[in-house]
Amino acid sequence: MSRRTTYFGASSASGIEWTAYWNANGDTNEPYNGLNGTWNAGAYYGAGKDGQAFAFGIGTEDRWITVADDDLLSATDPSGDVPFTLRMWVYFTGFSGIGNFLFCKRDDANGPDTEYHFMIDKNGNWRFNRLSAASIANRIVTYSNSFQQLNQWVCVHVVSNGSKFGVSIYLNGVDQTWKQEEVGSYVAMNNTNSSVVIGALGVDPARNDTKHRGRIDEIGWLKGRALTPSEIASDYNGGAGKFYP
Repeated sequence: MSRRTTYFGASSASGIEWTAYWNANGDTNEPYNGLNGTWNAGAYYGAGKDGQAFAFGIGTEDRWITVADDDLLSATDPSGDVPFTLRMWVYFTGFSGIGNFLFCKRDDANGPDTEYHFMIDKNGNWRFNRLSAASIANRIVTYSNSFQQLNQWVCVHVVSNGSKFGVSIYLNGVDQTWKQEEVGSYVAMNNTNSSVVIGALGVDPARNDTKHRGRIDEIGWLKGRALTPSEIASDYNGGAGKFYP
């Protein structure tokens, strides 16, 4: 199975072997493991953090990207949850009525194809939800304590060490995790048949109150390893805020 190695920092010799990577430069291709995305309607791109970015929201409300189900996109295996890292640059022009859903593996509201979703709520607070046994009733929500401002880029890393309360949210290279809240009884995520939806809520992507309003760029997904704090800081490029592909 192929893997991509991306290098971070202008002169760094170390790299990250992403399981999947979407650079958003004019297409939705993921060339290293073939996890290509598909726009539901006409493709729309805007100025990115580096090159172009996927663009959503005002004027493009009916656009989102779907990536077909693949085991590589699940954060679990038969033994339970596994470590992972999700990284993206995000730009907000507004917040939807419930929130901006950014990266979701959840085709059901509450059923067998319910796994995880990453969003920012209508008040600008970051959340990552893991759903146990394919049920919204049993979940762990990880919150960031940093309110997100509009009209500026932010680099986000969601990392998990695979344990029950092992998820952290980093913003611009700094751990901003506020709390982790268990609802019901969480055991582990199921490896579901759900696709991944970028820029909307997977279970109902046409809902205007859950769509992303803004842009997303340089999305990296790494199954099986949580980046270390020093790797996250380097990926953010030591605070300079420039990603080098």
